[in-house]
Amino acid sequence: MQSAVSASMLWRLQDQSGMGAPEVSLVFKAQPLQMEHCLETQVVADESRCPSNDQEVLWQDEDQALFVSLAEQWYGVDEDAELHVDVQDPIFQQIIQVIAACRFGHMHSGDQLSEGFSRFTLLADTKPFSSVALYTPWGFIPAVVISIDSTHARLVLLRNLDHPFALLGRYDLVEAELSQLHPIELAELRLSDANQPDQKH
Repeated sequence: MQSAVSASMLWRLQDQSGMGAPEVSLVFKAQPLQMEHCLETQVVADESRCPSNDQEVLWQDEDQALFVSLAEQWYGVDEDAELHVDVQDPIFQQIIQVIAACRFGHMHSGDQLSEGFSRFTLLADTKPFSSVALYTPWGFIPAVVISIDSTHARLVLLRNLDHPFALLGRYDLVEAELSQLHPIELAELRLSDANQPDQKH
């Protein structure tokens, strides 16, 4: 799939709040007038992943590969199709949030998510960039797998946890055990449904 974007793209890391942590935005610079459009994300950059708080960072091949993979899934387009994107489109904006989290976000431990045990169907085969339902003590949360090894996966959460004291939320980067990954359809379950251990799927 090819994405048709009539502008160059770069990341802007800027401490707009004055709190010492750079916030991540994606900037589109249209040629030849150099007009800018800035798409702010909810991601606060891990300072260890950027040399300074205020800088511009190029959009890289890894960003493009993740964009293409998620766009194929979420827009439902074929591999050989050309996609013309609208920067105001909610799907496009969510893809950018995921890429920003993957590129600059702080990796959180999934310890608070691993309590309890799910008897729902596990995923037989999980691949990078696939959408999954992450089991937590408070229900299933939709997430995108960024990378995976024999025991754990690194994911970006796509929804806030349904608990007032949860320390993790939407677009956080989390490491979780493979046993917590389930088919994405389960993410639509209500909290009460997710707590029924004898339900079969």
